Amino acid sequence: MRLPGLRPAVPTMFRSCFAALGAVCLLATPAWAEELAGPFQAEVLRIIDGDTFVGRVHVWLGLFQTTRVRLRGFNAPELPGAAGTAARDRLAAVIGGGNVWLSGVRPDKYGGRVDAFVRLSTGEDVIPLLKE
Repeated sequence: MRLPGLRPAVPTMFRSCFAALGAVCLLATPAWAEELAGPFQAEVLRIIDGDTFVGRVHVWLGLFQTTRVRLRGFNAPELPGAAGTAARDRLAAVIGGGNVWLSGVRPDKYGGRVDAFVRLSTGEDVIPLLKE
């Protein structure tokens, strides 16, 4: 039986807990959101498009992580399309099948991949080579 004028406590408790959880989520900075300076060596496994590839990244002694890597500071035309295909082929010609170095690694804004500055094993920055 409910007394007149009294509301059940459960919805109020639920709202309070939900608000507290929301505040914690907004204030907490997840560890994965920070930028990792590197350098990290990566083997190029596959070219996805003109600014993204799949790499096997050496993260620690004997530990590797396979992830999608987007070239930070570069935007290539999207697939499908002739310009997108040409951009993908150019990236494949520059880094395909080789080893590269990643630095300034951070999560991509869309998730599922990382953004990084990419250099060839010779030390050359990849982006100027793509613009030639």
